Amino acid sequence: MPYVDKSNRVHAVNRRLKEFDNYKKTLKCMDCGLQDHRVLEFHHRDPKDVYRKNGKRVALKTLVRLCHTTKMNNYLEACDVVCANCHMIRHYEERNEAVD
Repeated sequence: MPYVDKSNRVHAVNRRLKEFDNYKKTLKCMDCGLQDHRVLEFHHRDPKDVYRKNGKRVALKTLVRLCHTTKMNNYLEACDVVCANCHMIRHYEERNEAVD
């Protein structure tokens, strides 16, 4: 099997992930206003809009790594930016509304 240099691909993926982190630094939580990119997440307004491949959910970071720009933009448009705490609160409230 011939040797394949993967270093260029690795550098490109790392560059895209860094660009995405820089993009997240411009965002803030829609619920509480927190601006810490390390804890920002993307909450799907409609669970049916979750991107799936072969029936499995695909994470946004996977789309960034694979450079699926159109799919990534569609993913982001279907989401609200919230911090991890507010994200958990939203899911808790959604579950409790479904039970009531």
